[in-house]
Formats: sequence, C-alpha cells, structure tokens
Amino acid sequence: MSNLKEAEGEMKRKLSVIRKLTACIVLLIMLIPASAMAANISATVSASPMSLYSKNAVGVNFYIGSLKKGTEITLTKVSGKWARISYEDGRMGYAQLSDIKVKNVSLKETNYKAKVTASSLSVYSVTHAYDSFKLGSLPKNTEVKVTAAGNDWAKITYDGKTGYVKLDYLKKTEAAQEQEQEKVDWTQYAAQVTSDKMKVYSTNNASDTYYIGYLSKGTKFTVLATSGDWARISYDGKIGFAKLSNFKKTSGTGTAATPKPEATPTTKTLMYTNREAKIYSSASDNNALCTVTSDFPVYVVGTSGNYYRIKRTDSDVYGYIKKAHVSDEKTNSLKLDEKYKKSYSSGNSTTTMPGSVKSDQNYYASYMGNTQKINYMIYYAQSKLGCDYNTSPNNKTSFKNPSFVRACFSFIDYSVSSSAYDIGHKGDAAYIKRGDLKRGDIICFDLDGGEEKSVDNVGIYLGNNYFIHASATADAVIVTKMNNYYNDAFCWGRRIIG
Repeated sequence: MSNLKEAEGEMKRKLSVIRKLTACIVLLIMLIPASAMAANISATVSASPMSLYSKNAVGVNFYIGSLKKGTEITLTKVSGKWARISYEDGRMGYAQLSDIKVKNVSLKETNYKAKVTASSLSVYSVTHAYDSFKLGSLPKNTEVKVTAAGNDWAKITYDGKTGYVKLDYLKKTEAAQEQEQEKVDWTQYAAQVTSDKMKVYSTNNASDTYYIGYLSKGTKFTVLATSGDWARISYDGKIGFAKLSNFKKTSGTGTAATPKPEATPTTKTLMYTNREAKIYSSASDNNALCTVTSDFPVYVVGTSGNYYRIKRTDSDVYGYIKKAHVSDEKTNSLKLDEKYKKSYSSGNSTTTMPGSVKSDQNYYASYMGNTQKINYMIYYAQSKLGCDYNTSPNNKTSFKNPSFVRACFSFIDYSVSSSAYDIGHKGDAAYIKRGDLKRGDIICFDLDGGEEKSVDNVGIYLGNNYFIHASATADAVIVTKMNNYYNDAFCWGRRIIG
C-alpha cells in the first residue's frame, strides 16, 4: 500500500513539473517579438545592386555577393532592419530592409471613414504585421479614412499620413468625401466681364493645367450655375468656369434650372493605356475612380488640359485620364520574342493553348471581380507557353516548376512560395478536392509516388481537365490534359483567389 502511495506521489510531482515547463514554453513563445518571427513575404530588390551577407551584419567578412535591382526574393525572417531572404531556388542570405520593396496583398479601392475599435491599433508601412514594418499605433476611436481594403487589411490615411492596418479593428462610420460639396445654385442669368481679362478654366480650379483662355472686359455671356466663388458659364457655344469676382450680372433674374446631363458625344476614338494608370472623376488627380493596367481600352470623347475625357468601353461610365497614359496602339507588353520559346507536342501535352481554356483578358481594372482577375493571370501564364524549363530560372523567360506558379500569382500581386512542397502543404489557402477544382486553382501532385503524399510538382488549373505548368520532361512551359498518370499523382488543389 505504501509503495502505491509513493508511486502516486511521484506521478503528481512529474505532472507538476510538466505543467510548469509547458507554461514557461508558452510564455517564451509569447515574448518573441513579431519582428523576429518567421515570415514568407514576396518582395523585389529595390537597390542597385543589393548587398548580401552571411549574417545580419555589414562587414567584409560577411559579404557573400549581390542581387540586381528587380530580382524577386522571399523574406523568410525579418528582424530589426534586416531580413533573411531566399533567392534563386533556395539560396539564403541576409539583406537590409531598406534595399527591399515588399509586395503588399491585393486591396480593392474604396472610400469611407472608420473608427479604431482596438485599444491600440498598430499601423504598418506594408500589409505584413511585423515590428520591422511598424510605423506606430492609433488609440481607440481615432477616425481614419479607408482608401483600399481586402484580404484582412485596410489602407488608411490619418493626419496626412498613409499606412496599413488590420481591417478587423476598424468600424465603418460613413462614406468619405474628397472635399465638402458646396451647394450649387442653378439660377441662370446674363453677365458681363468687369475685369480686364477674365480667365476661363475647364473646371473650378485656378491652375494653369486647366486654363483654356480668357474673355476681355465687356464681353457678355451666360451664367449657367454658381457654387462658392465659381460660376459655370456659356460663351460662344462653349462651356467653362470663371471666378465670380470677375463679372457682374447684367439683366434677367432667370429661373432655377434643373441641371441636365451632358449629351453623349457623337464622336469617340478608341485608345489604350500604355502603362498602369488611374481614371479620375474630374480633370485632376484628386479623386481616382479606379486603377487599370496597360492595354485597358477607353473611348476618348474630349480633352481638358493635360487630360482626356474618356468613356469606358464596358459601361456608360465617364472619367478623365492623363494624356500621357494612353496611346493609339496596344502595348502588348506581355508578348515575348519567339526566340525565347520552343514548340512541344507529345501525348496530352502541348505548347499551344487549347481554345476551350484560352484567356483573352489582356487587361485588368481594380473594379473587376475575381473571374476577370483569374483570367488576367491565365493570360499572363499562356504568354509563357514554350519558355524554357530551367533549374536556375530568371522567372521571365525561363522557369522552374514552382517558380512558374509563383510568377503567375505575383503578376496579380498575390504571394506564393517558390517551393512546391510549401505551396502544397503550408499557408492558409483552402484545400480543394479533385471534383471541386476551379479555374485558377493551384493543382498539386506527388510525382515521386511515396507512401505519404508529399507535393513535389504544381501547376495552375485551367478547367476542362487542363492545367499549365513548367515541365522538366518537356523542358518547357506547357499545357497538359490530365491522364491516368497525373490523376494517380494528384494530391489536392489550393485555392488562392476566391
């Protein structure tokens, strides 16, 4: 009996020690600063060039080489002013964060006011919650303006500053306005210029950018509407804006006129954006309606200073775009010289995109949904068909299997690992069964065929049993229709978008 009691006592002492050790381990984990935690952040080199070191310290003894500006890298750990990075298929090194441009998660433009609900909300310079990127914090009930949101993050402005915060800790209060809208008086009346020269502008902004000419003293015209210290006027069949202080009312009280919508222009010219650009609500860069990629088609229907007045080709929405940002011809920026491509056709694989899954989405706009975004990514992917498979890829004209998938998602600002195993086994992306695959899903295989599924090969699912991938067998980027070999090797899909 005494032996039993001694055994029970010994067991209690061991359990007590285990509980204390567990508590200590949990406490130590909680005390690790976020800046020293492991990361998996896509980025590019912003310095020219960027020095690499064997440890997080500058010194001749630690210098191991450099990377060119624009090189794609992955931050695997951030601490203080340093990042441990992965580059060129798994090589490791350390670089200073000041030499790196971190890629943000995809956000959709919006415009509303919100209040902070957390007792203290951390603000970051990028959409990654590490102390190295922290700008400061905002106390509870601070009012901010949200200009973009998505993927659990919000881009905000506050006190003239810009930063990123976690969306869950904001509460929307009201729609924001770029400026207070003054009441418009639609009373029309005759008027006459009293100043020596009355300047006329294309909008109610006295900037040289909008200046379109002047009217001499004594010139008669019609006031169509007034707001604040501005008037919208009609003269010689033209429309413009002028300061109230430069003219006087001459006759007629007029009547309160209901504003009429502008007539649809009878002439329009099809043009295309030649870079990433913004479409604005007026001929200024104060209020962007959306952001568009190169080759976005617009109808030009008029001019205003340095801006074209445009109509979207997919709707009746009008706006303004900078003249320098559009051209008569498409840029075809994704078209590659044929010298970088090869032809391949064998069995179920080819370098020719099947018509049933081909994408014609050669542009994208921030107001578009996930379907267009996925098709835009696939348009990019199919532009790489025939490019070399290479174990040391440049990820522009040559790719390794996982680096091709990573490059495609990076093109639309999504972060994906450069490791096939990590793509298949890590991260928060949903796991998808074979029968539930959708266009744009990452498709994962175990081609080595071990007892336990271990992803070693990935591609992008196109629909109709096709997927696109960088193939070591074909030595190129190809499209393959799934057959028994790939069906047997299939592990699962990962859904990154929607």
